[in-house]
Amino acid sequence: MSAEFNTPFELPDGWGVFSVETLIKDRILDKPLDGNHGGIHPKAADYVDFGVPFIMASDLENGRVDLVGCKFISEKQAKALRKGFSKAGDVLLSHKATIGRTAIVQDSEHDFIVLTPQVTYYRIANKKLLNNRYLKSYFDSNFFQLILGQWAGAGSTRAYLGITGQLKLPIILPPPDVQEAIAGMVGSFDDKIELNRQTNQTLEQIAQTIFKSWFVDFEPVKAKIEAKAAGRDLERAAMCAISGKLESELDQLSPEQRQQLAATAALFPDELVESELGLIPAGWKWTTFGRVTDLFDSKRIPLSKRERELRKGNFPYYGAAALMDYVDDYLFDGVHVLLAEDGSVMTPEGSPVTQYVWGRFWVNNHAHVLKGRAPVSDEHILLFLKNTNITPYINGAVQLKLNQKNMNSIPFLKASDAVLQGFSKAIAPLYDSLRGIFEQQTTLATLRDTLLPKLLSGELSVAECEHKVGSCS
Repeated sequence: MSAEFNTPFELPDGWGVFSVETLIKDRILDKPLDGNHGGIHPKAADYVDFGVPFIMASDLENGRVDLVGCKFISEKQAKALRKGFSKAGDVLLSHKATIGRTAIVQDSEHDFIVLTPQVTYYRIANKKLLNNRYLKSYFDSNFFQLILGQWAGAGSTRAYLGITGQLKLPIILPPPDVQEAIAGMVGSFDDKIELNRQTNQTLEQIAQTIFKSWFVDFEPVKAKIEAKAAGRDLERAAMCAISGKLESELDQLSPEQRQQLAATAALFPDELVESELGLIPAGWKWTTFGRVTDLFDSKRIPLSKRERELRKGNFPYYGAAALMDYVDDYLFDGVHVLLAEDGSVMTPEGSPVTQYVWGRFWVNNHAHVLKGRAPVSDEHILLFLKNTNITPYINGAVQLKLNQKNMNSIPFLKASDAVLQGFSKAIAPLYDSLRGIFEQQTTLATLRDTLLPKLLSGELSVAECEHKVGSCS
């Protein structure tokens, strides 16, 4: 093989840049394929609860394929398709509408998965000359992503680079031992980032469990009611419900822990009463979402175009992008909850996307910017939104929208101030840890993305990169 592309940097001896097409001809890659187009393409009506995973661009997450939350089609229908059959070890690349997402198909119980026309699989034919983990890392590099985006028309509603166009894409090919080293280096970053992501997911699940126990299922209140009926100690029953421990296990806690748990248990009533929306704890009341939140939509900080250009790369950017209209950018500072105003941006559960953000960040005018009104905390607002069906409040014939009036009218069950303050205190350590881990995630991702181009250009060796990583740790 001979190098076919001029790069903006000089590659070391023994390295080359080759088109996908050349790597196919040299039997290093099999010909990449995407999913079935046209009438044969599976439709929403074809989805089943269990079957063959049907993978879209949105299912490529954190370098892996979401084989749990994806859609499924029947094995019979899958076997009737012509192409798009991907298997473990393939490198996936999204190339339509959502451009540049990547993943390596992991081992699973499925013999194969089926791709949509949004996603292409790249299968290594000669594993001695091309490492799939290296190829995935290369696809993630700014060098490749910039080319892919330019060729596909990124930013357009019709962004697309089909198989024919992908055959011309350049692949930087270092010697196999260097590929292995680069893959290992990038993989170590990815492993740390994935571990942190899983930890944060666990922290969020714990917070959701506490919220649901206190404000949805009323478990401490029901525990007191049952204990009162049985003639048992009400506070200890509530302590068990709050901590998830058996009564015999309470005595194994330290005196300080028992005292704190008892103080929390004492905040809950021992009675449920009728309300216009069903049984609720005595002393609690229904209000509206607008009465417990402060809305910052009208308090955005407009900046000049020059300021936006200077600052754009320095802060995270949030907000659902409209398809056709121009969207102003605004800067915020502090802890906020963002709720997608565009009702078409939905979670798999069917609710608008909600995010918890902190620090300085950009947001466009397609997201509501919220804070809890004391004693209702920001985190309480976040968890309430994640546990509430908001879809009845979304309207709009052409473009779905959750307007301020409808959002503010959502019923909100307001506990006593003492319970709200106790909840805020209970979950604060979880979100302190979550923020700390997320900031570490950002540091790791920035370091990885800074070093990767230098690795791919040969500017730095893996040993030099490892030294830099060590000096930063």
